[in-house]
Amino acid sequence: MDTVSKETNIVIKQRSTAACIKEGFRLISTQLKNLLYSSWMPVLLTALFMSLYFLLFIEVMVIPMPADVGLGTLVMMYIFYVLYSLCGILLTGRLFLLFRDYRDTGRIPRLRPMQGMKDTLRMAGRAFLFQIWIILLAAPGTQLFKILLKWIPRPESLTSLSFLIAGLVVVGIIAIISLIPLVHTFYKYVLDGGSFLKMIGKSYGRGARHRGKIISVAVLSGAIITVLLGFIMLPMIIVTSAFTQSVIGVLQGDDTGVPSYFPWLMRITYLVSMVIVLLVTIYCYCTMLYAYGSIEAQENDRENYMNQQELTNI
Repeated sequence: MDTVSKETNIVIKQRSTAACIKEGFRLISTQLKNLLYSSWMPVLLTALFMSLYFLLFIEVMVIPMPADVGLGTLVMMYIFYVLYSLCGILLTGRLFLLFRDYRDTGRIPRLRPMQGMKDTLRMAGRAFLFQIWIILLAAPGTQLFKILLKWIPRPESLTSLSFLIAGLVVVGIIAIISLIPLVHTFYKYVLDGGSFLKMIGKSYGRGARHRGKIISVAVLSGAIITVLLGFIMLPMIIVTSAFTQSVIGVLQGDDTGVPSYFPWLMRITYLVSMVIVLLVTIYCYCTMLYAYGSIEAQENDRENYMNQQELTNI
């Protein structure tokens, strides 16, 4: 039985950036057993297909001539890519199901692999539909960018390539600034559901007003994850380097230089590393959960205050 008090488990509560980072770590540390118990299957499946995809991808990249790459290898690589993408969406749905229960009850539930699968698939579907909606909404902006490039006069001092790069940089900055509030919209939509078109305006506005908090929490938690991933992925980097040198040596007529069990060692290294990478990445989801809850609390207080002011003025 978890002994964490209900008070410290409230998600919808105003917090500073540092508090969001701290609470994300506390959530991982105090609820790790339940997180692993309830999400091990999608984590393992995602890691498995990710490792298989990257193993084939590295094999394709190392082979010097594209004609030497078999069609079956390319087909399997893309199949593994689709499978790991689908499992990744399933993992997202599972995590958000656990987050919803944590928000409402103050603890992560212990769910067997197939327990709560209906709600998991529902939330995974929302995560997938969210991405589709963003693509559809961003498509007109892409066409507008192409039109603007044709009509905006190009300075004589810039080449066509430089002008294109400058335009892409400007559009990239605008896109990043525009997409940041969607982090809050994503959490709101996947956790609570409803009509995306009806809720995006209000939710996006809330995220836009707290863009600074979203950026700061994302940057700080991302920095922590980057440092950890540098150590976690070191075994992958070592075995990949050894594999690359072995292939280059064989192409030059030398011996492989690696033991016969090396292919299995490489597969196991990739699989274990990918599992750990996914588990560490969950920390970012936890910190952003608290950022979402802080924004919701601040905006709810803001709306209550405005409603009271309107009643006072009547």
